[in-house]
Amino acid sequence: MRPAIVRRSSDSTAEGIDDTDSPDSFEQGSLTINRNQSEDAEGRTEGVWRRENRKQIPTEGSVVLRFEIPSARILPTEKEASNSKKYVNYELCVTQVGPGAPDPHPATIERRYTNFLMLYNGLRKDHPNLMQSVYFPKKAIMGNFSPDLIAQRGAAFEVFLDYVVSSWELKESQHFLNFLQGRELERACRLLDERRNEQAVPILQNSFRLLNKIFLDHSKPVLLLLCRLVAACTTSPLPHPMAATDAQFVDVIHTSSGTAGISMRCGHVDFYPNGGARQPNCNFFPIEGLPENSTDPAIDTIDVGNATVKDIRDLVRLFFYRKNHPQFINSASFAPNGREVAQIKVTDQFDSNLDTKFIIHGWLNNKNSLQFQQLKEAYHASADYNIFNINYMRVANLTRVVGMYVAEKIQELIDDGQANASRIHVIGHSLGAHIAGFAGAQIKSPQLYRITGLDPALPNFQRFRDPDLRLDPSDAAFVDIIHTSGGTLGNYAPIGVADFYVNGGTPPQPGCGGISELASICSHGRAVEYFLESVHSRLGFWGLACPSWFAYKAGDCRGDFVEMGERASPHKSGSFYLGTNYQSPFAMGKKIFFEQEPFWRSTLNSIIHQSST
Repeated sequence: MRPAIVRRSSDSTAEGIDDTDSPDSFEQGSLTINRNQSEDAEGRTEGVWRRENRKQIPTEGSVVLRFEIPSARILPTEKEASNSKKYVNYELCVTQVGPGAPDPHPATIERRYTNFLMLYNGLRKDHPNLMQSVYFPKKAIMGNFSPDLIAQRGAAFEVFLDYVVSSWELKESQHFLNFLQGRELERACRLLDERRNEQAVPILQNSFRLLNKIFLDHSKPVLLLLCRLVAACTTSPLPHPMAATDAQFVDVIHTSSGTAGISMRCGHVDFYPNGGARQPNCNFFPIEGLPENSTDPAIDTIDVGNATVKDIRDLVRLFFYRKNHPQFINSASFAPNGREVAQIKVTDQFDSNLDTKFIIHGWLNNKNSLQFQQLKEAYHASADYNIFNINYMRVANLTRVVGMYVAEKIQELIDDGQANASRIHVIGHSLGAHIAGFAGAQIKSPQLYRITGLDPALPNFQRFRDPDLRLDPSDAAFVDIIHTSGGTLGNYAPIGVADFYVNGGTPPQPGCGGISELASICSHGRAVEYFLESVHSRLGFWGLACPSWFAYKAGDCRGDFVEMGERASPHKSGSFYLGTNYQSPFAMGKKIFFEQEPFWRSTLNSIIHQSST
């Protein structure tokens, strides 16, 4: 049997429903279906069935958004499993219609009846007042594969989507966004995880084109998808692995998946000893000259040349600061056997009566980065501290090893009686936040007082649900997180005891824009700037416990203000939201952000009221 393809020839609905449920009538191939306007079986003509109200004529200079379903297919085909349940896949084409030439770049996706139904049910649950008069075609007991019913449903879906985008509340809902890109994002993420970027990019491009037509180019969904697309385009995939067709029998043994090796299946039989990643009794040590994470498809072989094994003492450096007393202490010392650890050389400048700060920079920074120099100076301007700065840029891909090194140094201070764990505060930005977590996880008795994660990194950590593989609330007695580029370079999930979502926790942060914001670089760095200012700010950064950013801007928050940054209370937990100014000084004190935007307050209050009735 050939796959049934139904194509539309006119812009009206079909008369009657064929009660036969078998697709046998399509055996000869495609059918053209006339769609004449008619009532449904109950005689209803309102809601999504009103075809005559659908068309809009664009005025001069305006653009009208149009949803069309030009064709549909019955799947699976005869080449697929015969015992699979058949369904209809509707081709949805989204165009912008203007007074001039037709849209040269339409966006097309495929959706099943179930996808439309999930959208309808989700909108009806969250916005009952807006959806009470909207009719949706019910699933028929028989005739689901008849050409008339497929055409009639296609027309109904078109007008239903027209209605959704005509309402601001429905258009901005998460249900609609999931309908538009959920399937594609899931598939693209899976391909990116498998290093098949060249297959993921076209999917993301089509989703970006679709969202850009519906939401315009400055909306949050469009910007987030653009960041995903930029990341996919600028990150070269690993070379394609061996294929199962390369020999009559291909067997693969995976031992370092995710680092030097790949995790995806690529043979007839794939073996994963000890999970395929870290192997027992294997310690980390870098090889100078070896491209450890080669991602260039043009590289067929890796030439080690005169590479030599080095321990990390030459690659990770630890610096100690007191007021006017900067001093290099020693480099890390992880020998290949994993047992020879050099003792930390603390001079007489270390004061065990002072609080101790460990500052860990992000992936592309180092100890000399301006923001981290300013943070050190801000601390010393407010009081005297023992400050350690970890410089690890040359082994940024060995985050767990660097974390182990930091843990060793801290543990030595504690064991020698030179420092008290209850007075140690580790501050990490981006990748450094996870290094802080790896360090804290190693120190359990006594536990570290505090870890502050400044927009913890998301890339390469989003797949890790195991808290042992990233920063998590158990890594210290108090873990506070500042989110500024969630969903792009930063992690949006609440992974701390107290999570602060500044300006919603997503890019762009106020004052960030332009080319740098394509990859959320500016917003990612804002977390450091906010924390730096919190050390000396008189106003302070104060958040409110809220279920969401929208609820915060609507004024629907409960409880007292909670301070973010250096003076954050270790006795507070939960998710907190706050706003900032567009430029330094960023702190607004205990000023509620929605007072600056009264439009949001009334509109969002209306949405919240509707979803709760």
